[in-house]
Amino acid sequence: MMRIPVGLFIALLLILPSCEEPVDIVPPAGNPQIVIDGNFSPDDFIKVYLSEERPLQNDSARYISDADVKIRTDGGSGRTMRLMPADGTYPNQPYYQSNFIPKLRTTYTLEVEANGFPRIKAASKAPDPVPVIDVRLDSVISSRPSQDRRETLYNFYGSITIQDPMSVQNFYHFAETILPIDWFTISAGDTNLILNQEYFLAPVFIADTQDPSFFSLTHENGFLIDDTDFDGQQKTIPFRAAVAFDANFRLVNSLNILFRSVSADYYRFHSTYTRQILAQESPFSEPVIVFNNVENGLGNFSGYSTYIDSVTVRR
Repeated sequence: MMRIPVGLFIALLLILPSCEEPVDIVPPAGNPQIVIDGNFSPDDFIKVYLSEERPLQNDSARYISDADVKIRTDGGSGRTMRLMPADGTYPNQPYYQSNFIPKLRTTYTLEVEANGFPRIKAASKAPDPVPVIDVRLDSVISSRPSQDRRETLYNFYGSITIQDPMSVQNFYHFAETILPIDWFTISAGDTNLILNQEYFLAPVFIADTQDPSFFSLTHENGFLIDDTDFDGQQKTIPFRAAVAFDANFRLVNSLNILFRSVSADYYRFHSTYTRQILAQESPFSEPVIVFNNVENGLGNFSGYSTYIDSVTVRR
């Protein structure tokens, strides 16, 4: 098991496009409200998306780009967040960004004022990353998908073991792994490596679907974990990660694990949002109210921290 320097971890996150995108919240009927969408961590600037609620599900979202958005810490003065216009890259939507990197265990309060809407605010903080005791990769199975014979599908089967802190409720999100891909060339029968030219995101799936601690998400990668059944104990979490790419002249040498410790707000929002999606797909399901920590508005503003580690892929 190899620890990755923080600097490299941040570089990986900046190199890769985020798999997260603004969630599509359909609010109940009533006076129009602002919808906030923003998860933050001490690995990047605070970013939030603001949109006007959509009374009908087939309406397109209207993103708000003329609001006064500030972020403040406990006892501190508010700092204005800068509007970042859509630039044509994914997800191609405007957002507001802080001019500082948030810290662990510090409560940040978001305050928004926009014409025609009441003043809204939301607060959260990023918890400490959980201690990871062990990371194992048990097997790698490759196959050629029938729809594209040029690509190779890799399935990575492994587990991580965490030490859950005692006497406090903890929540986690295991979303994805990162694959550093090494290019190689063959010249005069010799293999020449060109190291770390690409990075691939490999979504993570539950390997033990019978464990009630695990909750699979539908609107983004991975699954949530609630420590109710293993408070203060070590917990081994089996997983499967999968990614497909053209394996000609590419090698996979390691699998980088990204494991999030998330706030209660983060867990409650994403779990209820998934339950709402599942309820909409069944005519017999009871309606689900999505958790909301935004005062005078709707949505999610919540913190998380990420533990990163790496395991060698043996051939």
